[in-house]
Amino acid sequence: MAKSTHKESRELEREAKRGAILAAAQRVAVERGFHALSMSAVAAEAGVSKAALYLYFDSRAALVAAILLRNATHMTPVLRDALGQAATGLTAIRALLNAHFAFYEAHPQHFAFMLAGLLHRRHVATDEQAFSEFRAKLGENVGLVTQAIERGKLDGTIRTDLDTRVLAKHLWASFLGVFLMHYDCEEHCHRSPLPVDSRVLVATHIELELRAIASLDASTTLAESP
Repeated sequence: MAKSTHKESRELEREAKRGAILAAAQRVAVERGFHALSMSAVAAEAGVSKAALYLYFDSRAALVAAILLRNATHMTPVLRDALGQAATGLTAIRALLNAHFAFYEAHPQHFAFMLAGLLHRRHVATDEQAFSEFRAKLGENVGLVTQAIERGKLDGTIRTDLDTRVLAKHLWASFLGVFLMHYDCEEHCHRSPLPVDSRVLVATHIELELRAIASLDASTTLAESP
């Protein structure tokens, strides 16, 4: 029993160290840029030797893929919970968008890292095992959005003339742009000739998206809502 407990303790310690390394790597990428994301920089940020770092990850590409996988995995239960509480397909889309907002607001570095990854794709190696796992997890998360859309088409709350896959991609892409204004709201409002409350901007965006995709009957219900 003591031997088993010791093994479990070592495994938990290893997982904690691995998580700390991933968090350190994400900080380096977000705060200094992907160009600064070297194994040496990550080791220094995590407070481990470079040799110890290589015991967990054999390359920078493996680190990046593992961070993407970790972040997508953290989001899955949040989205599932939001989806499970919705009464219709349209309200499910509202819940999913609000869940995305709450998740990224709670984990701003997750959002920043994802955005940096999109802008610097050459740093994301697609031949890593962790990237394959990330792609599968991302597919699962996107699948929750397509499920909500198909549900809305069946229950009559979402327009049937909209292509499900295109709509899912549009909802994701447009939300990223609007949330970026919220993420960088202090700097954006300082520079912009038209500063607005970023929370109001996000709420307005979600409302406009819902009105755009709602069926005629659902649009009437939305219009009557306070």
